[in-house]
Amino acid sequence: NFTEHQYSAIACYPGALTAPLRVNYPGEDVFEGSIGYGMFEEFDYNKVEGKVPAIMGMGAFGVENVRTCLEHGARQVWLICRRKNISMPRVISWFCNQSLYPPPGAMVLNAMKLMYDCIPDDPWSFYSIIANADRTTATIRQKARFGIGDVYFLAQYYGKVELVVDGIKRLAPSELVMDSGERLYADHLIKVLGFRPDESVDKLMGTREMAGFFVNGDWRRWVFSESPGVDAGRFGGTSLSPGLIQTVEFFTWFVNYPRDVVPLVNSGMLPTKKPDKDKGIPA
Repeated sequence: NFTEHQYSAIACYPGALTAPLRVNYPGEDVFEGSIGYGMFEEFDYNKVEGKVPAIMGMGAFGVENVRTCLEHGARQVWLICRRKNISMPRVISWFCNQSLYPPPGAMVLNAMKLMYDCIPDDPWSFYSIIANADRTTATIRQKARFGIGDVYFLAQYYGKVELVVDGIKRLAPSELVMDSGERLYADHLIKVLGFRPDESVDKLMGTREMAGFFVNGDWRRWVFSESPGVDAGRFGGTSLSPGLIQTVEFFTWFVNYPRDVVPLVNSGMLPTKKPDKDKGIPA
């Protein structure tokens, strides 16, 4: 049963990690092990005890799935990705969040290097790093969030997880056949391939164009969604909550004092974005 209510304003915070990207690989029907997505309780991690699971994807969910598999007694874990994303040690995340002034990207990378030396790897060499020649300034620009935690680094140091930079071509019985031709033994496959845009929010709000955070330039309709990736040269925090509090306060102020926001909306100075339906990208 539905009931209808009338409101003078609406704020929508749909999130950005709600519609997982789903990909089927050739040979899944003969793989023999369990295949599932490492989110929303879609995979039974009790099955990995004493086994070798493979995780496809190296965003924050991929790194967290390494920890979860090891917590459930996995013998060894494959972490597979087409390109490596930056993961952040826990103490560096704490350092960023407690800092009065956001630490610059070069400082954050140098601080992370101590843990990367244990793997060993060099965070400055990752695709997402945009830096000058002497590495005194840096921007981190990647499509995935930071995986935050120390288990990822410790697991590599102790040989419990192996990072494989490659793609999956097809599956065979208890094996992954990689694009390179290499074959990896695996008992189970966990997919964490990122997320696709959710077009249902545009449909719900009747969005033709976003002007800033305002639907169709209407200051009474506000949509705010977190970024699914990283693009920054300074890092004041790694949590959504502090920034989200500000956006809630903004909208509350605008509702109570519309004369402060109406001139801004009418100025035409706010950035605008229309949906690209051919590419499946909502406004």
